[in-house]
Amino acid sequence: MEAPLGYRCLKVSIIPVIHTLLIDHVSEVRTAACTTLLRIAKLMQPDDIAAVLLTLVLNLAHDQRDDTRTTAVHLMNVLAPLFGAPLCQNFIALELAAFADDSTFRVRKATAQSFGQVCQTVGGEFTVSKLLPHFVRLSRDFIWGVRKGCVESMVAVAAVCPDEVSCSEEP
Repeated sequence: MEAPLGYRCLKVSIIPVIHTLLIDHVSEVRTAACTTLLRIAKLMQPDDIAAVLLTLVLNLAHDQRDDTRTTAVHLMNVLAPLFGAPLCQNFIALELAAFADDSTFRVRKATAQSFGQVCQTVGGEFTVSKLLPHFVRLSRDFIWGVRKGCVESMVAVAAVCPDEVSCSEEP
């Protein structure tokens, strides 16, 4: 069954406009575009979440500009519940791990702040085995803002970890 005209317009016309606004040089425009994309994402069909939204976020993640990569990291976090565990485990977790080593502190800071919903989506076992080592490394970053980003998302990360991991010094 073919999608309604309004939905096709959303995919073909609106999403590309939002993509353009997500890479705007003004941070307030990027922030507003993120908010709008999240609202639109909730209206999208499940197949399009992977095909359209995940593709858009991954394209942003591989951009050369720091601001664009930071926007991508933020979107990974807020869209994680819509992506679901399989997409987060297979794609988003790999991106967060790579961003934990980014040369730009702003990207590392955004990464530290963005572990919460991703960890909640992938669950405790995956968080402990795949994400927690990167989070711990970020918590020891030489830039204080990156460490502060870890503190800001620490409660959400700790909430999915088993008690013995949350209470130990090392994962």
